[in-house]
Amino acid sequence: YGYNKSIFKVIPNGFLVSASSSLQRIKEFKKELLIGDKDIVIGTVGRFHIDKGYEYFIKAASILSHKYQNLKFVMVGNGLDLNNQELMS
Repeated sequence: YGYNKSIFKVIPNGFLVSASSSLQRIKEFKKELLIGDKDIVIGTVGRFHIDKGYEYFIKAASILSHKYQNLKFVMVGNGLDLNNQELMS
């Protein structure tokens, strides 16, 4: 990609969780957010920043939620909460 390998180190995104704990955590997460078994979840994970394009995610969620009743949209990350005035507006 044009980067000099000798001066850069790749740190991959993501995290590792065990399969057994993941299923229980998913069930708890869905219950907490009132997500039913037949609901389809569309989500994004990352900090709140203009470069992340959250405005497009929200616009798409608005369009799709009017067409499909079983969709749930979830945003997870730093700054993605009720205290974020820009996001809430």
